[in-house]
Amino acid sequence: MDNTISKVALFGFGHCCADYLAVLDPYPNKGMKGEVKESLVIGGGPVPTACATVAKFGMRARFVGKIGDDFDGEIVLRGLREAGVDTQFMIIDRTVITPRAYIWIDSKDKGTRTVALDISRFTQPSEDELDERLVLNCSALLVDGRAADACLKALRIAKGKGIFTFLDTGSVRPHFKEILKLTDFAIVSHELVKNFFSNYSLKDAAGVLMDEGARYVIITTGASVSAGGEPR
Repeated sequence: MDNTISKVALFGFGHCCADYLAVLDPYPNKGMKGEVKESLVIGGGPVPTACATVAKFGMRARFVGKIGDDFDGEIVLRGLREAGVDTQFMIIDRTVITPRAYIWIDSKDKGTRTVALDISRFTQPSEDELDERLVLNCSALLVDGRAADACLKALRIAKGKGIFTFLDTGSVRPHFKEILKLTDFAIVSHELVKNFFSNYSLKDAAGVLMDEGARYVIITTGASVSAGGEPR
């Protein structure tokens, strides 16, 4: 282990992007126009957001994701650094364009949003781009499964060292079942459950995900959350 890499409470490895948020009123139907009432550009992504939250609670967090050498990449870096997240090992690839999410928010429908993610000029990190020493220097690992091979590498290292592993994903990713087998806490969306299972209640779906290997399962359902218990 390289002692120059300090230990953190949470190491997050996953997707990051620049979020272009717009609050619309009225929210347009297809083919119609709407008016933007408020707008904001910030860094986004479930894993970096979790790292920023951990840092704001006073614990050390490190995030690694891939960005381009561009304006949106700088937005991602600046936001994480301002939140106190360690970004010194971020992957900056000059051959790609940083992902961008266009987020339309309906001000009159409890903040319902529509998201369009642009990864048209982006490639996910490979397993060779992930430094295994970063995994060894954390108490917990959080991945989103997007860069599936690299995530599997990180999870295998973490499980081999008894490090807690977390998965946060809204969609079924490549090697999903393999990833579940290496996951202590799986946080998945209701949309994933509907696409992955047929005619399953949330409770039954949580049980199946635990049977696949996850120790605990949380299924997010918008405003509410359903949780599964110990493995069966």
